[in-house]
Amino acid sequence: MKIPTNTIPKNVIQTLFRVHTQLGTIKKMVVEKNDTVTINGKPLTNTKKDIIQIDSNSFRCLSPSFFCDINNVYGLKYILKSNSEKFYLSMIKGVDLASFKSINMYYAQDKNRSYYGPGGKIIKEIGLQLFNDDYSNNKKISGSNVDNSRDYSSTYSWSSNIILGKNNVYFNGKILKGADVSTFKRPHRSYLIDKNRVYVKNGPSIRPTEGVDMNSLIFFKSESYYCTDKFQPLDCYVYGNKLSQNHFNFFKPYFEAQRNQLSNDYWWYKMEKRFTKK
Repeated sequence: MKIPTNTIPKNVIQTLFRVHTQLGTIKKMVVEKNDTVTINGKPLTNTKKDIIQIDSNSFRCLSPSFFCDINNVYGLKYILKSNSEKFYLSMIKGVDLASFKSINMYYAQDKNRSYYGPGGKIIKEIGLQLFNDDYSNNKKISGSNVDNSRDYSSTYSWSSNIILGKNNVYFNGKILKGADVSTFKRPHRSYLIDKNRVYVKNGPSIRPTEGVDMNSLIFFKSESYYCTDKFQPLDCYVYGNKLSQNHFNFFKPYFEAQRNQLSNDYWWYKMEKRFTKK
């Protein structure tokens, strides 16, 4: 199966794992004469395990997550879990092929609405915007042939499963409830934020965390759990941990380094005073 070259921007780095995996999956697809599509010799099914019947003469790839034949449009879902790969095709009804165009690796739109390929989800708005992922844009990629002086932002936004609508943030094709689209960003590997709250990103899920003081929230490092507001570290909100001596020791070099820049109202400085009095 060939992928239309005009659906992949020239500045996208195709060796990045999630891009390489998605494109590699499509190249393994074979259109069979019995009107099925196979990968590694196994017919593609929907999530209910029903074999998808297609028109073999007209079946083609529209973009990295979308396919069509003379009758229907289909979304491709790829799952990698516990070293096993699973692939599913989902039929999407009502797509206007004449105006259909891809937005990124997972999302597309026509003149009427937008779509998320994996699972064949329909989004009832058009004009979706790519998500500018601050953390991924600044992340260094390892490998002997990687030039980290290049700007990888296009690759990350094109391969993101987060996208922005007029009033909503979408994750895996669904509205991320409560998210403020105008202030939504990802400053950290495990956390996303907007003006109201912190969201924890854990593999295929994103969940909101309430109670964080957003006005005093700081990220000392983007790669580890060096995140806190003035009351307590984020792990206390996320996992219910109690503020402890371990937290004090863990954050010590960072609060000491910013002693003249941060308010004494932060929990670390208050703990330092208590320890000093003992």
